[in-house]
Amino acid sequence: MINQHQQLISDFEDKFGELLQNYSRLKEENSRLTAELAQKKEDLIEAHNQIVNLRSNYESLKIAKSFGSTEEDKKKAYKRLTALVRDVDTCLEMLKD
Repeated sequence: MINQHQQLISDFEDKFGELLQNYSRLKEENSRLTAELAQKKEDLIEAHNQIVNLRSNYESLKIAKSFGSTEEDKKKAYKRLTALVRDVDTCLEMLKD
């Protein structure tokens, strides 16, 4: 009878030890995931702000083009717009991650 109680206590201690280990592991994983989530949120905000700025620049370029300019200005604007579109594509790729 005493041996049976000792076995139950031993089993309980083993299970409790496993539970504590799992708790510790999950707590660390939760901390890591929380930090990762915070970083992703910061990245998302940064990408959003960049998109807003790029849209603003795009609108400015559209307005400038509507006033008519020289061919050289149009080429510069086209190059700038192409670069902005690439930046938007980069931002969208970052958002997918």
